[in-house]
Amino acid sequence: MNPSVWTSTENLTLLNPRLPTEDQASLRRALDYGQESAALNGHVFLLTSGTTAATNESLSAFKWVALSKTAILNAAEAANRHLESGAHDVWLHCLPEFHIGGLSIWARSTLSGARVVKSVCAQAWVPEKFVDEVAETRATLCSLVPAHVHDLITRELRAPSSLRAILLGGGASSRELLSRARALGWPVLPTYGMSETASQVATALLNFESDRNPPLRILSHLDVSTGEDERLRIRGSSLLTGYIRVTSDGRGMFVDPKEKGWFVTDDFGKVENGTLTLLGRVSDRIKIGGETVHLSRLEALLEEEASRLKIAPSLTLVASPDPRLESVIHAVCEERCEPAKAREAVERYNRRVLPFERAREIRIVPTIPRTELWKIKRAELRALMGEPSL
Repeated sequence: MNPSVWTSTENLTLLNPRLPTEDQASLRRALDYGQESAALNGHVFLLTSGTTAATNESLSAFKWVALSKTAILNAAEAANRHLESGAHDVWLHCLPEFHIGGLSIWARSTLSGARVVKSVCAQAWVPEKFVDEVAETRATLCSLVPAHVHDLITRELRAPSSLRAILLGGGASSRELLSRARALGWPVLPTYGMSETASQVATALLNFESDRNPPLRILSHLDVSTGEDERLRIRGSSLLTGYIRVTSDGRGMFVDPKEKGWFVTDDFGKVENGTLTLLGRVSDRIKIGGETVHLSRLEALLEEEASRLKIAPSLTLVASPDPRLESVIHAVCEERCEPAKAREAVERYNRRVLPFERAREIRIVPTIPRTELWKIKRAELRALMGEPSL
């Protein structure tokens, strides 16, 4: 990407090329229809990661994020400081540019002078090829999602010595995955971030020494706090300008979600001494027999057991409506998964949780639908199961 992009006042619109051509045209028109969005200059428009691959959904489910280029550069500068990155670094770029994680690498390198090598694995992920590329390019930095790391550790591939940090985003990472990755030399750093904050909010420290999920250090350009309901609130120099929501008639409606400069997220967490501990998402908080449960915490436990049996990507949890308890937990397994291993993983999980948190049964689906960043598409998964929306 040409560095002059970041100093230009022209707007940049980024779309998933896999979207149908008609949908791409409609989404672009929505930006032009929005009076406020049409007046913005020096902005990048991209879709939130949860809506970039839902080609069978109504366009009204899509949501543009408007980020000023200045906001993206502010986030990039803070990330470079945290990573102690400079012109000596080499980024191996494996993520799509239409997501903030991939786009941010170009902004960071523009400020730091680091070299960027676009990986062939950005088009088709092949773990062995990725390892070869790291060795050939002497890459020092990279951004991956948990599915990438899972593939590396299940094949027991060791990290080339040049790598000094891998930003791990795109979803929660289990303690088992982190421990096994670091045992093989992969310097994974869990992160927390989103499109609305121009990528990272908090990241583990370099060279953390622990086999547990490390604390995430809040980056220097942001303030993070919690309200009475434990929802994370973020303020700082990398926040979005606003959303452009696509209305039912195909027009764009500009909305600024910030409240007195604060962006209220859909995540729960705790903030202590400059570090962040994630507790789960609003959509993951459910009630079972009057007890409040964070589904993401339970999923992490199941993933640990599934990782030990090398079936982690094929197994997850879903909360189903229940007339008596309000919700109950079911495990969901892909057809390709070995039934005996799936049952063993669920049995191990059930022994670790409270009785009301146990998986009642195992449901089979052809595949667990996911975005390019490996986040589960909950609505599509529930449709595959024949479940109503919660």
